[in-house]
Amino acid sequence: DCLGMGVLFILEGYDELPEAQRGSGLLHNLIKGKELPKASVMVTSRPWATGRSIYWLFQQHFNILGFTESSRMEYITSVLSTDEASAFNRELIKLSSIRGCLNIPLYLVTLVEIYKEGSKLPETVTQLYNLLINTQLLRVYFRSQSSKKPFSVPPGEFNMFPKNMYLRFLNICEI
Repeated sequence: DCLGMGVLFILEGYDELPEAQRGSGLLHNLIKGKELPKASVMVTSRPWATGRSIYWLFQQHFNILGFTESSRMEYITSVLSTDEASAFNRELIKLSSIRGCLNIPLYLVTLVEIYKEGSKLPETVTQLYNLLINTQLLRVYFRSQSSKKPFSVPPGEFNMFPKNMYLRFLNICEI
């Protein structure tokens, strides 16, 4: 009877749903908080695909404009040395499935951080998603430890993180 407390629903690709499923039913009630009112709901959508038609559903919304090729290169060279940036870009050439999604800031920042740690870059978008999801789980885990709330995923589940990244993440979670 927790009413969804501590549960995060990630609904990716809202704009890809048929119009009839967006405005009614269980999904709509979940987003509006009528079902599991204490759960958190994160919905992703391409803003140009839905326009402002979904903003009324949410308490908060964010538009993340992707990197252009030049802004991507500007970011990479701002955080890596010239030699590192060149080596990083050579690695990206090998990762065609990942290279196509690097206009998304979160993905690019994550890959650069992994590269800076000297760890192996994910080779598929699925591996990248798994890393991002595990990052969020790690954050929730450490928040629950600081507040003494129960959390069901043991810390051993986070062993895929590069060690230095894991340690820095611990510091972020404690702030």
